[in-house]
Amino acid sequence: MPDLPIIAQTAYALQHEMEKYGDIFDDYITKPINEIELKQKIFDVMIF
Repeated sequence: MPDLPIIAQTAYALQHEMEKYGDIFDDYITKPINEIELKQKIFDVMIF
């Protein structure tokens, strides 16, 4: 089964929480979502 990139979305993220889940998610974004930042994160995880 191919890997599926996952970008987590959260209302807020503490650095130690994101380090804890770093093995599960490829990246994360916090609210309010910045369209340009989201597009960049999608681009980053789609590069193989």
